[in-house]
Amino acid sequence: MTRLRIRNWERWQSYRKDRGQPPWIKIHRQLLRNPDFVALTDAQRGQLLAIWILAADKDGTIPADPDVLKKLCYMDTTPAIQVLIARGFIEGGSQGGARVASEWRQSDAPEVEAEAEAEAKAEAEPPAR
Repeated sequence: MTRLRIRNWERWQSYRKDRGQPPWIKIHRQLLRNPDFVALTDAQRGQLLAIWILAADKDGTIPADPDVLKKLCYMDTTPAIQVLIARGFIEGGSQGGARVASEWRQSDAPEVEAEAEAEAKAEAEPPAR
């Protein structure tokens, strides 16, 4: 399963890894002065806190599937993952070397078009002598 990462998890959470899963997470007061945090709705802030608590189980990573997150965090509604990514609270993770990017950042079309154009050009040119 693809996973996402909580941005700056290691910076803000200081629980020692050799002690297993932490029974708590830190929520810093300066969060209330963060424009991205205060721009979230009340529901989105609650979702973010629940996601942070879940992330403590796996050293700052969470499943990338919003439906799975909804179940694991006991939410009534599907979490606004794209909003949390856009605001910089969650970032793409990796699994097996593959990068996971948010939908607005990921675009494979230009690469595919470039490959098709290169193949068409190669077919149109006469072979080298």
